[in-house]
Amino acid sequence: MGKYTRTEYSTQAIKKWHSMTEEERIVYQLEMRNKKQQLKELKTKIENNETLSLEEQELVDTDKKLKTKTRKNNSKNTLNKIIEKSPQVLEQFKSKVNNSKKLFSMDLEFCVVTNVLTEVGVCIYEDSQLKTYHFIVEEFKNLKHWRSWCPNNKDKFDFGTSEILTIDEIEKKVFDLTQNSDFYVGHAFKNDKQFLTQAKVYEEREVLDTLKLSKYYFQSLTGFGLEKLTNKLELNPKNLHNGGNDAYYTMKSLLTMVA
Repeated sequence: MGKYTRTEYSTQAIKKWHSMTEEERIVYQLEMRNKKQQLKELKTKIENNETLSLEEQELVDTDKKLKTKTRKNNSKNTLNKIIEKSPQVLEQFKSKVNNSKKLFSMDLEFCVVTNVLTEVGVCIYEDSQLKTYHFIVEEFKNLKHWRSWCPNNKDKFDFGTSEILTIDEIEKKVFDLTQNSDFYVGHAFKNDKQFLTQAKVYEEREVLDTLKLSKYYFQSLTGFGLEKLTNKLELNPKNLHNGGNDAYYTMKSLLTMVA
């Protein structure tokens, strides 16, 4: 059993299963259940700092090796699939962008202590031009991020002039800006969708997710966070964690990867 990868073993196991008699299947199932139960008991002994016999330790080590090999094989198989699909995914994103008249990107910033919304950034790509907006929520304009890993760049909008507006006014602005856009552009769009839904301006529209795209663009097992992505794309980002700047760099990342 140990010499096979999990994928290979699954194929072997299926063949073996179909070649068994009913009695042999019963015995096989009992053996698997006993092994699983034995490993569970050995895990408890390890947690209780009890000494294992040589036979018990060998069983635990063999199981660990099999699981490690399985994880590596799964990662390798997943990466191979990503590499194989990359040209198709990149072409799909490129086609959607090239055939769009208007793209809408948004970024939200929250106070990490109180978890209230403090900034909304929007970037529009239309007629081959980028237009970026930065709205500061008036009700919470004095709140800061207050964390070393999340700098307070609220006053460092690099692509225009920030506007201090009430949350109702911001919702109205966002509603106007999202009109007639062909796609939402997001980097992990979940929070953006929640805001648009609560503001009653969300419309069913496909999301061009730069987090997903980065995985295929760089042929990596995982996508990259916005800061790492923009650095890898050599966009020279500055003053991230400002809603307007992040919305701009999200859109710029998309356009760079489909260029």
